[in-house]
Formats: sequence, C-alpha cells, structure tokens
Amino acid sequence: LIGGYIGDRLPLCEDLPSKHFLRKGATFKALGDKPVPLHHADSNDWSENPDLLQLEIEPSSPLYAKLCAPDAAGECTLPSKVVLEENLIYNDVAMMGAEYAADTIRTVLLNIGLPSPLYYEYHRQPCVERTFYSGAKKVSQGQ
Repeated sequence: LIGGYIGDRLPLCEDLPSKHFLRKGATFKALGDKPVPLHHADSNDWSENPDLLQLEIEPSSPLYAKLCAPDAAGECTLPSKVVLEENLIYNDVAMMGAEYAADTIRTVLLNIGLPSPLYYEYHRQPCVERTFYSGAKKVSQGQ
C-alpha cells in the first residue's frame, strides 16, 4: 500500500480513551425502530436474542439530550446523525446512567417520552486491533 501498511497512522483501539463514545467527535447514526447495527457484524443469534439487554438511556443523560436535540418547544427533533462537538459532562446523578457504566457501546435506545422507540448506532473512530499479542506461542499440529 504505497510503502505502508493498513492502519498506519491510526491509534490502537486499546489506546482509545475511556468512555470514547461520550467524547468530542463521537458519531451516532439513527437506526429507526430496529436495534440491529448496520456497521457492526454480529450473528443473528446476538441481534435477535430477547435476553440481551438494550442500552436504554434516560432523559436526564447528557447523551440523551444530544440525541434528542430538543427544539424551542422541548420536543425531540431526533437528527439522523449526531456528532458530539465537545466531551459530555456527567454530574453525580447522570453518572448513575447505564451508558456511563459501559466500557463501549454499539446501539443505544431512546424510548422515554417518544411515540415509538428509536435506536442510534455508535460509530467508533477508526483504530487498529493488534493481530499479534504479547506472549503469543506458535502451535504446530503433531508436536
């Protein structure tokens, strides 16, 4: 690739800051009423499993406020794409929200105060996963 490698100049995914999905530049795209992500590959067992919890965010959450994007009357405008323009600030009450306890997210559910549920998918910034890891061992069959 023109003298380089795929992923050159990208950060390692493990080096992304904590709560990267709540920081400046985090991007969310509306999915509609289906929780199945468009840009994450998961088996149908995962996406159709009713026992898996969906991350539902509360109206008191700073993330909810950004995704809702209320108009002058206080009604949610629900933009199709939201890019955080600054790091979200969480007070003690908001820190009790489900999204603040999560390490990473794929989809979030806005349900309270809306006529029907709406899902947003988080698009993580590009980063590189290591192919090899520390302490790796070569395994050969028959030895």
